[in-house]
Amino acid sequence: MSDQPVAILVSTRNAEAVTGQSWRWVREFSVNNGVEVHRAGRKPFVFAEDLLDAIKRSAEAERDENAASSIAEENILRQLGKRRRRRG
Repeated sequence: MSDQPVAILVSTRNAEAVTGQSWRWVREFSVNNGVEVHRAGRKPFVFAEDLLDAIKRSAEAERDENAASSIAEENILRQLGKRRRRRG
C-alpha cells in the first residue's frame, strides 16, 4: 500500500487533487448520477466511495453504449456491402 493518504471525502478544497476535475464538475456529475451532495455547515462534499462507484457505472454504461453503436454500425456497413477500414 502507498504512503499517500486516501481521500474519504471530495470537497471544494480537494476535488482537483482527488479527481483531476474541478469541484463544479464533481458536483454536476454527482447530481446527474445519483450521488448525494452533503453539507457540513456551508461546505459541500461527496463521499469518495460513492463518487467512484458512480464513475465506474458511468464508464461501464458508456462502454456498453459504444459497443452497441459499433455493432449497429457494423450491421449497417455489412448491409451496404462495405467494410470498415482498419486504421493502424
